[in-house]
Amino acid sequence: MVTPSTRRVVRSRAAAAVAVIAAIGWCGVAAADEVETTWRGWTALGRPAVASAGSDRGQALAARGDRVLFGNGPSFAATDGNRTVVGQAPISGLSGFPGPPPRPVILPSGRLVLTGRCQVATSDDLGAHWTAASIPAAACPAGNTAPAFVDDRHGIIVTGSAQVGYGIVIPRATQTGPGVVATEDGGRTWSTVRLPENAPASRAVPRTSDPGPPGPQPRVVPQWVAAPGDGAYVRAVLVREGESAFGVSTVLIERSVDGGRTWTAAQLPVKSAASFPDDGAVTPPEGGPGDSLLFAVDGTLVVADADLANARRVTTPGSAPRAVCDAQRRCLVGYDDPTRAGERIAATFDGTAFGSPRPGLPLQAVAAGDGTVVGLRTSGSGTTVRSRDLGGSYDDLPLIDDGEWLRAPPPQLARRVGERIDLTLDGVDWRSISHPPSASPLVAVHLAPGGAIGLAEDGRVWRQHDGRWTSWDASALEPSAVATSGAAELVAGFAGLLRRTRAGTRRVVQVAEDGTVRIGGRRVAWVPAAAEWSLAARGPLVLAWTRVGDEGRRMPDLGGLLRSTDGGRTFRRIASARSTDALQIVDARTVYRTDRSGLYVSHDGGRRFRLRNRLDLLADGVDEGGLAFSTPRSGVVGRSVTRDGGRSLTPVPFVPGGERLLGAHGAAVLESGPFQVPMAARHLLDTAVRPRMTLRLRSRSRWGRGVVAAEVSGTLSDAPAGTVVDLVAAPTRSGIRRHQAIDTLVTDERGRFSGSVQLRTERDRLLQAWFPGVVEGDRTVLGARSRWLAVPR
Repeated sequence: MVTPSTRRVVRSRAAAAVAVIAAIGWCGVAAADEVETTWRGWTALGRPAVASAGSDRGQALAARGDRVLFGNGPSFAATDGNRTVVGQAPISGLSGFPGPPPRPVILPSGRLVLTGRCQVATSDDLGAHWTAASIPAAACPAGNTAPAFVDDRHGIIVTGSAQVGYGIVIPRATQTGPGVVATEDGGRTWSTVRLPENAPASRAVPRTSDPGPPGPQPRVVPQWVAAPGDGAYVRAVLVREGESAFGVSTVLIERSVDGGRTWTAAQLPVKSAASFPDDGAVTPPEGGPGDSLLFAVDGTLVVADADLANARRVTTPGSAPRAVCDAQRRCLVGYDDPTRAGERIAATFDGTAFGSPRPGLPLQAVAAGDGTVVGLRTSGSGTTVRSRDLGGSYDDLPLIDDGEWLRAPPPQLARRVGERIDLTLDGVDWRSISHPPSASPLVAVHLAPGGAIGLAEDGRVWRQHDGRWTSWDASALEPSAVATSGAAELVAGFAGLLRRTRAGTRRVVQVAEDGTVRIGGRRVAWVPAAAEWSLAARGPLVLAWTRVGDEGRRMPDLGGLLRSTDGGRTFRRIASARSTDALQIVDARTVYRTDRSGLYVSHDGGRRFRLRNRLDLLADGVDEGGLAFSTPRSGVVGRSVTRDGGRSLTPVPFVPGGERLLGAHGAAVLESGPFQVPMAARHLLDTAVRPRMTLRLRSRSRWGRGVVAAEVSGTLSDAPAGTVVDLVAAPTRSGIRRHQAIDTLVTDERGRFSGSVQLRTERDRLLQAWFPGVVEGDRTVLGARSRWLAVPR
């Protein structure tokens, strides 16, 4: 006989089994894909993906033979065809630096080289381990280009690149020449060959609306350095004309045959409108037919002699040319064909004439060997492609997918990968379906009875049954969310909520242009006119809500949660839940939601909610989809994980380059890592370091009316020296948006930190120290926070 107590035991054991299977399943998927990471305890569950592959901003590619290296600052993905590694090199990124990051390098020996701000990292095992080196500070005052190597050991970097702010006026002759550093051991160590030459600077006058970086800006800006194959180095330098940081620049191509000590210059017969270093306006030279060099300057193809004695423009069949030449100096030039509505195509080039058209040159195309070209496809089933016949045809490479995360109701996950969509209910078992035959991409999709349902950018609703897609137009609703309840399809948008069945389509909730919400013709609430609606459904239970801001707690008729228990036929307003940021139906009875004051739980299917936990900065991101429970007790709340239904929250750091937490099963955690790779840590909550943090008030003093200066100090255990600690101020202990980081402090070798802050007593009375955690190569340190510290007025 099955008793109620027996059912509870069965459900408990089933939930535990799901958690164990999930943890094991994540690792099993990764093992099949053979994707390694640089972080101990973390496993990648698939190949990297790049959103908006039609743009190469922020992406950098290198290829040699079968090795391909894809970098975005310190984050990288590398493959040799049999093995793939994803992770982060030990260099700083170029945050705030204009233009794409310096292009990575693969040496003939197979060594990988990544460049950061005045830093270089090298790896001999496809990125599994890295060695970092610093560029001498005197030679690198403001930045650097990517390195260029003439062989496995000898290479140089041009330094002196600088960030330029909007509206900066350039003093005359603030810089007359960039610096050069060199290596003789393949990038492991660097020495100064030539320091940047700086003349006395006059005053820089910034705009008051956008002051930009302080100090004068350079007139001479290096773009890149290259070794086109003749044993010499070639670099491009922009010399700005006039007093503005924006305008026309003279393009100088300089050549060095003594390792960068001396340079001879030639002026190209074109001007450039480039304003930033490394912005791609002047492309690096390619070793062209004979001993020539090919450049592209602001959309003009230029051919120069190897000694730069002569340079000439070349008329291309189209605009925006880009050249790639292999080791045999056979060249392929890509361009926009005006006769084909700007379609990107390519043609061979022998120095004087172009061959017949070929497929378009991929983004960031590079020569990886004789006749071999590797680049990023702008569309298709894979982003990384390779041609072995100098652009005649291309095949996909198993490195970077063309993909992105799509909206899906938690705990479901949806990821577009090329022309397919990968879906999962629990992060364990993934199912692949084809993308619907629509020119408009899906923005939201999830599993539904018999297949899947999705919403496209153009407002069409797509439904898949037995592998076949059908669609209908809901654009008049300006839809933002879709769901299913039984056989009914539900769509929510700015104009209300539609319910569609075989019997027809009916608008069950109406939202007028002024924001008035009506159900069955009766006014029940008011929402801001541009409020975006969201939906959640499980069985016959359907919940609809919109974010209305802080006013939801002051105006009785503003916002509210709409609830249906008959599959969306009828709705009632839950007035007590006026403001909702995120919501999830975990099972028929358990519903979690968040607003700007905390996490709430309902055990009666959303009729009544009670406060489970106050939220603060540790839960930042809750309103952006960071609510994902896998069981009624285990899940993700913002940037934290809970194992007791939200009573306690453990902040979990992102892996470097990561974006958000995706889910949690017991001690296991799933994140979106660099390049949108799902990253799993099977035993994270049991094995990660749990630091402790304290904060105390040392002294206080008044600084005029309503302002108090507070001297504080504290400790953070188990964190390396130099760890940044955020100091947070708030008027009360509740309210996500009411907290603000007012200062950052840095720990010493013993984990101590101290500082002084000013508080406006009418606004801020409480202080808290906050550490988000960090994922290092050999360990993961969870986040920590101190207790709230009250500062007397």
